[in-house]
Amino acid sequence: MAIILQVVNRSGQVLHTARYSKTRIKIGRGFDNDLILSDPYVDPQHIALELDPVTQEINCVDCGSENGVWINRPKRHKVAGVEKVLSGQAINIGKTTIRVFTTNHIVVPAALLSAWEMFYSQVSRPAVTFLLVFLLFTLIFVNGYLDNPAMSQLHKLVPEILFLYLAAICYGGVWALIGRTFKHDGRFAVHFAVALIAIIALQSYRIASPIIAFNLGLVSGIPWLETAVYGGLVFAVVYFSSTLATYMRRAVKISFCMALPAVFVILRFIASIDSNEFQRQPPYEKILVSPAWNFRSGIESDEFLDQARLIYQNDEVEQDE
Repeated sequence: MAIILQVVNRSGQVLHTARYSKTRIKIGRGFDNDLILSDPYVDPQHIALELDPVTQEINCVDCGSENGVWINRPKRHKVAGVEKVLSGQAINIGKTTIRVFTTNHIVVPAALLSAWEMFYSQVSRPAVTFLLVFLLFTLIFVNGYLDNPAMSQLHKLVPEILFLYLAAICYGGVWALIGRTFKHDGRFAVHFAVALIAIIALQSYRIASPIIAFNLGLVSGIPWLETAVYGGLVFAVVYFSSTLATYMRRAVKISFCMALPAVFVILRFIASIDSNEFQRQPPYEKILVSPAWNFRSGIESDEFLDQARLIYQNDEVEQDE
């Protein structure tokens, strides 16, 4: 029976795996060891692992090390001289962690590939990333023109573009780090592309919202519609990234992803309570869109004035009462 040693980092990622058929394996910084480590906190001859050919048991022998030897499971404790090591247990020497296995140790089955693997591979392609960046660049300039058609210096939109790209990069970097920690798989390009897709969806909403609000008569509901769209996109993006980067259970994941959208709803509710009906400089909403975008029939100016006069008269009657 052989002994398998795995050197792992703090997050459990395997850095090195070796198989030994010897009955005594020496570990340390010295060049005469079977497993040579570069950890400065490890002695030249730190420990030895001895395999009993009769009982097939593995014993860990401390070779008089300065910093000692620690075994993690079932409870972390220091080795005093010689101690038995079970297959699957981890040994700490210096700042190095070594997992010890025997050849008959049961290995967990392979993890199932996600049904989204094809999507992951497609969105992480450089051509797709470049297309998303170009599309976002175009939508930002379109929104800039619709917000202020008289603006001739479109270079003023460059800070917004840089900020959004930087936000997408930071988002991808954070989730790649989380994925590297929990699943040993960063996938920065996928998280970055998903962030770009979400920002593109928000920019598209900014273009479409005044058209939808005008034609469906939802002008007063634009703030709540905006909250619903923003919250839904945040929930979807964070849920996707947390699924890709962690092993969180569905209930925990949904609760985690609902936190930020809930903040949006609370802030919108507070704003709706504190907002004044009349403002000195009311916010500009892009409701006056091109006639080609108006799908409902308009009214004549005389009819509009009659309706306004009727509303004014009803308001006066209510005030008199």
